[in-house]
Amino acid sequence: MMKRKLGILILSLFLFLPGCSREKRPSSFPLVTEITVHYENGPIQGQLHYTEDEKMQLILTYLRLLKPYGQPPEDPETADGTLFEISLHYADGGSSVYQQKADRYLKSGEKPWLCIPSQKAMELSTLLGYLEEDVPITPQDIVSQITTG
Repeated sequence: MMKRKLGILILSLFLFLPGCSREKRPSSFPLVTEITVHYENGPIQGQLHYTEDEKMQLILTYLRLLKPYGQPPEDPETADGTLFEISLHYADGGSSVYQQKADRYLKSGEKPWLCIPSQKAMELSTLLGYLEEDVPITPQDIVSQITTG
């Protein structure tokens, strides 16, 4: 009788436990729905928009793999070089901003500037040159397509 109860208990564990492991757990990263990159180097300025998952994942991976370290030896605000301002827009309406300056410095939100390896920092320019911008569709675009089309 005891063996039968133990057998039923073990059988029920095998039947019910696999269902528990299939439940989706919330991600530790919020869902990014758009990335905007503003760049500036002297008189040259521009802005890029990305909404396609594959492109956003490449930019997010770049940011996650950066390993900032130590305080900068100079004031990054006055350093010569390109300034990239990367804005992540989340599904919940929130956002966060990363700034990369002169291929040497990174700042996240209101935190202080930190140094980054310049070899790794240069990858951002290469990545953005490789990715085609996703053209954002505004309400005005939709209205103009309806009225002209």
